[in-house]
Amino acid sequence: MQIMQIFRQQVQISILALKRCAIHLAYHLLNNKKMVNVSLVTLPLIFIVMIAEMYISTFKGLKLYKLRDTMANLALGLHSVVLGTLAKGVVIVVYSFFSQFSIFNLGYQWWAFVLCFFGSDFIYYLFHRLGHETQLFWTAHVTHHTSNEFNFSVALRQPFQDGHKFLFWIPLAVIGFDPLMIVLLNSLSTLYGFFLHTETVGKLGPIELLFNTPSHHRVHHSSNKKYLDKNYGRVLIIWDRFLGTFQKEEEKPRYGITKKVTTNNPFKLAFHEYGKTYSLLSNSTSVKQAFQYLFNSPGWKPEVKTYRQ
Repeated sequence: MQIMQIFRQQVQISILALKRCAIHLAYHLLNNKKMVNVSLVTLPLIFIVMIAEMYISTFKGLKLYKLRDTMANLALGLHSVVLGTLAKGVVIVVYSFFSQFSIFNLGYQWWAFVLCFFGSDFIYYLFHRLGHETQLFWTAHVTHHTSNEFNFSVALRQPFQDGHKFLFWIPLAVIGFDPLMIVLLNSLSTLYGFFLHTETVGKLGPIELLFNTPSHHRVHHSSNKKYLDKNYGRVLIIWDRFLGTFQKEEEKPRYGITKKVTTNNPFKLAFHEYGKTYSLLSNSTSVKQAFQYLFNSPGWKPEVKTYRQ
């Protein structure tokens, strides 16, 4: 028990230290206008935290990790990091193109950084909610939710066919936020999201009123009926509280999706939902119904609403 308490304390200290480092890193990068791939820079930290969690899991008999599940997570994470790194240049070019038409020139003032953070986090909330509440976007995002476990490695189980998502942040460039600032904040918030994927950290008291925490994210990854489609925020939980999608952790979570996926093949995990989506479209009786299948919640049927299958 003492080891678990020490580990929880170290994770909490790491999160606070990460926030401080993020502020200093952002200040340095934005003033020097240089691009650094946060995912690559922080890979050692990610693996150190995962190894620590594995050790605690094994020592305490918690069985938080399963070998094949973890290997699938690492394989998908590797694809995601490689493709994301290669795409960074394209993302910057696209944002830079739209910044030519920006309404304001917000520069690199500290308040611009703060405003961009809130704007970016809210856009993530909207994008993430679409990923759950429309079949079109769920087709890719479901990959992240197929694991029946919940540990740091699950954070790496990302779909590598969602390269379009950066387009949702174009409005920030049009408003006047610098492209490097947008990319940097997205990278840092992704890193923050990694630390949410753990069962070793309990509830964090008043912090949970404003920020997303491991407890809130355990709810999000659960297939319990009362937990479905809840807690979409990444760094802040205030969007969920304001927009009616918040649910606190009350009963023990059952992780995964309602219809379990039994394979650990990374390719099948990434593309298994596409077969279902294709079947829905091919069996549609009209173009209107096809669009209804795509843009209604997963599991939607004509005249009948069901829970996600």
